[in-house]
Amino acid sequence: MPSQSEPVSEKVSEFQSYIRPAEEPHRTIPEIMGRETRERTWHDLLAYFLRPTNGHGLGTDPLAAFLKTVKATTSIDSLEGDLETVRVDTEVQTGDEDRVDIFLTQEEQWFLCLELKVHSSEHVGQTDAYVETEYIGTRSKADYPTDSHHYLYLTIDDTDTPTATEFEQLTWDRLLNAWETLLPEYMDSGRYPNRGVAQFAEFLALVRTEVGDPLEGLETYYTDVQAAKRAHEELARALADGLKTGVRQLSSERQALRIRTKSGRFPQFTEGKYNRIEIDKPPWQAGRPKPTVCIELNFHLRPHLGPGEVQHRPSVAVNLDIRGGSNLKQDLRSAFNNRVDKSEYRPMGFGEPHTNTKWHFLTTEVVLDEVDDPTEAVLEKFKILYGFETEIDEIATTVPEP
Repeated sequence: MPSQSEPVSEKVSEFQSYIRPAEEPHRTIPEIMGRETRERTWHDLLAYFLRPTNGHGLGTDPLAAFLKTVKATTSIDSLEGDLETVRVDTEVQTGDEDRVDIFLTQEEQWFLCLELKVHSSEHVGQTDAYVETEYIGTRSKADYPTDSHHYLYLTIDDTDTPTATEFEQLTWDRLLNAWETLLPEYMDSGRYPNRGVAQFAEFLALVRTEVGDPLEGLETYYTDVQAAKRAHEELARALADGLKTGVRQLSSERQALRIRTKSGRFPQFTEGKYNRIEIDKPPWQAGRPKPTVCIELNFHLRPHLGPGEVQHRPSVAVNLDIRGGSNLKQDLRSAFNNRVDKSEYRPMGFGEPHTNTKWHFLTTEVVLDEVDDPTEAVLEKFKILYGFETEIDEIATTVPEP
């Protein structure tokens, strides 16, 4: 059988590079410093990435994605011009008490007055004052075309609305979604400074935590959601292909096995294609309400609760399963227990099923980065369980009728 070790091992390593131990708390630098609730922290970080000339090395991409999101989600559309020449200022004075959080300008073409809200609402008359003032800092609004005066209210919750009707509203989660699409390119291409990419990822992790996005908490496990998703799917596909090929070769001289690849949702990912492989023979499928016997290869490609302990690395669980027809299932389990001394299988890595399972009779787990050839290691465990073939045939076909 041709070895599957190289492609699968490479994909294990790639997946590992995006996964974190579940017990490792992920806290952003602002959270560590206790500054995550200060709006000044947020608009300083936002302005830092919006300025193409800053030292992050990400160029105009963050600014372009920001302006594209504004145009796509509001009625603001006249934000044209060379992105390299967009000026980004913070804390711009407009009166004795008021300061615009961020003021973006394309000289003589347009301006965007940006008010950020994270843990507070608008002060009384704040946005009205920004609209009514003739100057923002030392610059006169009259220097810009009247139809290119733009105002944006960036907030966590779209129920927190600005007083001034001239302000368009944008929620942080929309900006987060736009910026997260940039991370895979930043991380994979090698053309961007590691420091800048790490800073950008930190800022997005801070935003993600605060907005309560459906992806909230994934930063505990993954440095980047999209990259981890892609790595998960590629690893699962390689494993499934290699294992199905290996099972067919192992059983070529016996009664044909039925091999079914099951789809399942990887937590938080909605497009996972491979979750497990079920292997059985026609005699093992007694039919409802009789129980079913199968050997299951269950992919655990994330931090998970495995048999008897917490696993933090990608693995495949290899199980002998008895499922369906609750009363008859117990009869079938009893028949196995009478014929099989489970202790004989402990030296081969098999043990009692985890207490949370409903089906497993014998189970083990292959941690993929602990073996040289992950596919072959899983197939070796399959061979051990397939040694039950004759007994499974006999017991499954002689189980009492309901």
